Amino acid sequence: MYEPFHKLKFYNAATYVDQVRAGIQYFVSKKGKKALCAMYQDTDFGKEVLDGIQIQADKLKIKIVETTTHKPTDQDFTAQITRLKAAGCDLVVLGTIVRDSIVPYATARKDRLDGTWTSSAPRPATTSSWPPRRAGSRRASTRWA
Repeated sequence: MYEPFHKLKFYNAATYVDQVRAGIQYFVSKKGKKALCAMYQDTDFGKEVLDGIQIQADKLKIKIVETTTHKPTDQDFTAQITRLKAAGCDLVVLGTIVRDSIVPYATARKDRLDGTWTSSAPRPATTSSWPPRRAGSRRASTRWA
């Protein structure tokens, strides 16, 4: 997302790795969560989120008790939720986009998987300074990816 460098484009938020690391840090240190689980897409995006989960788990010296994957096109998440529930997860970190966040969460509620769910915040927009700013102008435009 950050490379290759382009002088007219920039990303004004934390990386997916840093977002999930901050979320895990908060829930473990402030809310006392101990059973960390990961549910992610079997894509480059999901694997990047998993990297962040693993980095933070190693830093906090906690174990990821269960990891489940799925394809972006999957619609039934019963098997994944059953595995997370059997592992006793009290913090589930998602490496998912919109639909494959909503459906597993709804399945988990139906199956009474208690715990906290958190994720990164994938965004469809990047901020760009194109067209180039005129002298004295502070305008930036949003361009949809």
